[in-house]
Amino acid sequence: MKTNPRARFHLSDVLFLLIISYFGLAAPAHAYFDIGTGAFMMQMAVAFVASVWLSMKTGWIKVDRKLNPKEKTADKAAEPEAAEAESQS
Repeated sequence: MKTNPRARFHLSDVLFLLIISYFGLAAPAHAYFDIGTGAFMMQMAVAFVASVWLSMKTGWIKVDRKLNPKEKTADKAAEPEAAEAESQS
């Protein structure tokens, strides 16, 4: 099988070379992160995790309500009756 000497590069090859050359040719910044920057980065990480968890929980509740609408309404109706029975005994 012959190989074509004028074979074209794939887009992924070109992007890989551009990324490597971009980071390889960067000049040193001579900068540092102080304590406030580290605390801010930690705060952003915690906020990101909390927001992802809350959005997944909220989304799952919406999906669960659409899949099982009768079970949720039956559970909500039974809760006040159970609370009254506990308070009377």
